[in-house]
Amino acid sequence: MKFKFSVWVGSIALFASIYAPAVRAQTVTFEPRDQGSVEDSRSGTSRSAVAKCQSDTPVEPGLTPVVPTSHLGLTLSAHPTFYIYIPPTSAPYAQFTLKDEGDRTADSRGIYQTTIPLDGTAGIVAVPLPDSVSLEVGKTYSWFVGLVCQPAQTDFPWVRGNVQRIADEAVAETDLDRKTLLERAAIYGSAGLWYDTLHSPAQQVQTQPDDPIVRQNWLDLLHSVELQDLSDSPLIGDR
Repeated sequence: MKFKFSVWVGSIALFASIYAPAVRAQTVTFEPRDQGSVEDSRSGTSRSAVAKCQSDTPVEPGLTPVVPTSHLGLTLSAHPTFYIYIPPTSAPYAQFTLKDEGDRTADSRGIYQTTIPLDGTAGIVAVPLPDSVSLEVGKTYSWFVGLVCQPAQTDFPWVRGNVQRIADEAVAETDLDRKTLLERAAIYGSAGLWYDTLHSPAQQVQTQPDDPIVRQNWLDLLHSVELQDLSDSPLIGDR
């Protein structure tokens, strides 16, 4: 009996030694490209206080774009998904606007605009760019999200992010369709493609919220771009 038990334990140890590296290999890290520093894209609030409606209780974090602080957000996609943390708020909805890089005013309609319905629940929402609007390769865009407060405010709280679509043949040739979501995210992360890196683990967190590996990859990714304050925030999904 002791012999059988030893063999059984040894088999488990061998199995673990074989498969543990494969599990550890499915980690996601973001390695930004060396493009020089850019303006902190999370500092573009219209007010010096935490981005919130005047009638709301001050909270930290406030309205926050889920983007790196000092690196241009890159993507391969013509229709990326944008992620924004929405704090507890009385605002019935938020407004998302995508604009050409030169148009940095928060009150113009830009090239795409949509509303995000809110129910007061704090969390990270996803805003996918529809098929009717495509990013051009090599072009940089700014995007804005503002809380539409009730009663109305003239200085409504808003935040800004940026995005540039690029072409990367090396990534395109990695047969992404045959990869898992985490494998894709790892490839995107090593290539410095923020929006693509973020989207894959975000999808997995929503479909596999109890998977510890999926959860840890999500947390590590947020920490890598100084977004650890959002670690406990639920992903609410598309709006």
